[in-house]
Amino acid sequence: MLQVPIEKCGDREAGTIFIDDVPYHIERISKKLLCEKYKIDTESDYVPQTDNSNRCALVAPFSKK
Repeated sequence: MLQVPIEKCGDREAGTIFIDDVPYHIERISKKLLCEKYKIDTESDYVPQTDNSNRCALVAPFSKK
């Protein structure tokens, strides 16, 4: 289990986690937003799993710039 404080940021919820001293975004966003704005999987029939609120969690490293 990972517990992370998150803040509401418009249509998403966002927080920061560190793995080996590298900061990562962690966001909870709607399945619709995930599928419209992000390329997560190369499979053409990819359908992300969601929680009871129809939201997905996304983890990505911060930019070096």
